[in-house]
Amino acid sequence: MQPIDKVLDVVQNKIIKPALEQGKTVTNTFNVPVRTNHKMSIKAVRLYKMGEAMWVFDDEPENIYGEAFVNGADKAIELAIQHEYGHKHQSGDEYVLTFSDIDYDTNYELILDHHNDTELDSYWKFMIRDGHDNKVEVLQKVWLCPTFHTYFDTDTRKIYFDITKCPKE
Repeated sequence: MQPIDKVLDVVQNKIIKPALEQGKTVTNTFNVPVRTNHKMSIKAVRLYKMGEAMWVFDDEPENIYGEAFVNGADKAIELAIQHEYGHKHQSGDEYVLTFSDIDYDTNYELILDHHNDTELDSYWKFMIRDGHDNKVEVLQKVWLCPTFHTYFDTDTRKIYFDITKCPKE
């Protein structure tokens, strides 16, 4: 199975089917519209550890490969995997990172905490959302690279996301 097929499989089963069951509209980064009651845009990228040292993502339709997560984003990914699966990343595991600036019932979110005209002086707070009482816990400050402007307007203040392990072949 090709990496893009893994991403599409996870998006279909984890995002599109549940959204349809809730009567929502999903349009993913692969420009596959699905008809329902209102519009939502969810993006999906392949997430993996390059050389077991650095978290990176690929987005084939956007021609982005090996884009690194650094300055807190890497730690947020590790925390999310630990929270989601009860253990740290296992060598060789790959994931799909799904995200949107519209809340779609995710377990995690980034909230813009400090914004400055210079990208290097802006950071986000990573939070795990407690689905039982909607309590939110601040865990990590995160800096996002300029590549994320491919997906979001500069006025985006919240990003909701999930991380799903790809099935092994």
